[in-house]
Amino acid sequence: MSGLNTGWGLSAPEDAVVVWGSRAILKNGAVDVPYDRSGMKGDPGKLLPEWKNFLNKQAMKHIRKLVDKFSPSPSESKLYTESFQVKGGTITIAFDPKASYGYLYIGIWLVPDQQ
Repeated sequence: MSGLNTGWGLSAPEDAVVVWGSRAILKNGAVDVPYDRSGMKGDPGKLLPEWKNFLNKQAMKHIRKLVDKFSPSPSESKLYTESFQVKGGTITIAFDPKASYGYLYIGIWLVPDQQ
């Protein structure tokens, strides 16, 4: 992945139009996203309503569900991903503890459907 990057989370692929990233805290399976350790780059364009809806109403719920499902170890470096179809594109959630012993690097990006 070498596309958009917020500096906090994971980089998005080249075809992503917008990415949100965070260096969250992972402790005992719980995920906390400090407001000053996240950011967004790019422009979702006409998919802005779908992007805002996913980030504001669904993203953290999905992240917590995926952390429960995969139980990432803070001592490992392994990329976990899951994608969701939305009207006009695909949103992907990716995270990796990067063997940081306490952080969870998160990236969420939007790739529009090919027209």
